[in-house]
Amino acid sequence: MKVDRKRLIQVVQIARRGMGMDDETYRDKLRMQYGVSSTTELTEAQLLELRNELSAGARPNGTRRFRPAAQRSDQRYVYALWGELEREGGAKIAGRPGLQRFLEDQYGKSAPEMMTVQETGKAAEALKAMIRRAKAAKKEQLSAS
Repeated sequence: MKVDRKRLIQVVQIARRGMGMDDETYRDKLRMQYGVSSTTELTEAQLLELRNELSAGARPNGTRRFRPAAQRSDQRYVYALWGELEREGGAKIAGRPGLQRFLEDQYGKSAPEMMTVQETGKAAEALKAMIRRAKAAKKEQLSAS
């Protein structure tokens, strides 16, 4: 049975959007998984595999957000620390855009996956200091009330 390539690409894109995956994350996934940067560069077999993978996680209303797991533990730790900073109220911009802005401003990198082990270590230490300051400010605010 001949697969309509154009239709298959459309289905993949619909599933990607259904997961709430942005273009940058999607292209990173393509590079890591298939070694290409565009859907049009995939073979039919790869398109079918990708469609099945994305369709399994897609929700019709896009409620599930795609969060790729970082490969190294130090990268995951940076994400976890950013989440803690958000919960403490110390992040000016919430979510991935806030982390991206912080990393670009401080290290010139857009994500922990783009950083060396030394850079993620420095970022982790900076985030821990920010968390301590946020906790102290929160505590001070509570005692002043």
